Amino acid sequence: MLEAEELNKPIMPDASFAEFEANIRRASVLVEAAKRNIKLQESRIEEIEKLPFLGDMSKITQHETARLALLKGELLETESNLALERAKLETANANRTYTEQKDALEIQKAKITIGEQRVSVETNIAQIEAQITNLNGQIISLSAVRAPFAGTVRKISWEGQTNDEITVVISVDVDDPNSRAK
Repeated sequence: MLEAEELNKPIMPDASFAEFEANIRRASVLVEAAKRNIKLQESRIEEIEKLPFLGDMSKITQHETARLALLKGELLETESNLALERAKLETANANRTYTEQKDALEIQKAKITIGEQRVSVETNIAQIEAQITNLNGQIISLSAVRAPFAGTVRKISWEGQTNDEITVVISVDVDDPNSRAK
């Protein structure tokens, strides 16, 4: 039978979220790179506007501003990916916690079942011991059977039992066939 102490052993391997953490670090690096690219693009636009060029710089500024808008879109995408990776880690943590709690509940249920089985076995043992005590008392209270002649009991054969009656065959060696027991 399974012992309750065996149920205290951990069922699941240690949790490892290294893959999720690595994805978060990678996404963080991409966010920082996107922020740096935006700052570089903003400073490029400022430098272009400060250039002492006599021609029309509006097309160049417009192009660089459009490129800045693309970089800001990339930043939003990388920030979304970072948030997604963090959410994946939180989900993995929550799933692990749920699984551990579920396993702990199963262990508790198993312990309760083992306890109930133990109580049932102990109850059965107590009932059997009570029956044995009762039978011993009945055996003691049986009246002695006296043979009508003197002799030695050689064999007792059990024939059967019906309700409260036991049928046995007793083989007796008679000492003197003419003498009667006293």
